[in-house]
Amino acid sequence: MRIICLLIFILCTLTARAADGCDSLKLAGYEERLQEKFSELMRGTTESEKLETSEDIKELFGRALKYPESFAYPFDSLDYAGRAVSSDSLVSVYTWNIPLGSSNNYYGGLVQHRKDTLAAPDIYFLRHEPYNGEDFENTSLTDSLWYGALYYQIVPVDTGDRRLYTVIGLDLNDFYTNRKIIDLLFLEDGEVKFGAPLFEKKGELQKRVVYEYSSRVVMHLRYHGDINKIVCDHLSPPDERYRGQYRYYGPDLSYDGFVFEEGVWKHLTEIDVLIRDKPEEPEKLE
Repeated sequence: MRIICLLIFILCTLTARAADGCDSLKLAGYEERLQEKFSELMRGTTESEKLETSEDIKELFGRALKYPESFAYPFDSLDYAGRAVSSDSLVSVYTWNIPLGSSNNYYGGLVQHRKDTLAAPDIYFLRHEPYNGEDFENTSLTDSLWYGALYYQIVPVDTGDRRLYTVIGLDLNDFYTNRKIIDLLFLEDGEVKFGAPLFEKKGELQKRVVYEYSSRVVMHLRYHGDINKIVCDHLSPPDERYRGQYRYYGPDLSYDGFVFEEGVWKHLTEIDVLIRDKPEEPEKLE
């Protein structure tokens, strides 16, 4: 009986390994096709061609990311897509940029989520719809109404009754300015939702934080796990006459940030920190 049980165990193990190997081969095939599509995207000459190719990329990614093994698959040959992965290994976000000319940018993206590290992932497509309404920092949005950004960090936070994911990203806004965005992503009613009133500034709560600054400079905005804070450059104009004209804003050698306390991200000013050099863009798929 022991021998039979041992043989069954070995057979199940070999079968599982064979299935994983099969998945890896399939994912390698998807990776090759995605690489071809991204090359096609970069060669596109018209907006309609680029947008159509981006939809093809999204569809291919959607198929590939449904495999359980895809969460750990490297996709390391893709140069034009970035990935941010949460520290709990339950959420990953893939995003890419499609320059459309005249300083306009379109974004593609998907969210991959799984309930636990053994579960098959669910895939949510992000549909870029540039937000042109008022009070962007206090507007709730969904995966079908996504403002578009290149996310490069995801930080899980717990509010007591649920887990949300703080996402930090870059928006190549236009010729004159870029934007860095801190937002909250969560799953609700079968949708990915963006925006939750967990950012406290000057005693008031808002749903996301947006920094706009000159496209000619680099702004540091990143979560630093060693001090458990989001740290960012404080932005200001070079002269008071340019206040409110964000094309002139840039770092002034001081730092602000946020710390997660009592279920909210609390705003901090004039943080005394030593910033280490880290990339301020979505990481290559590794």
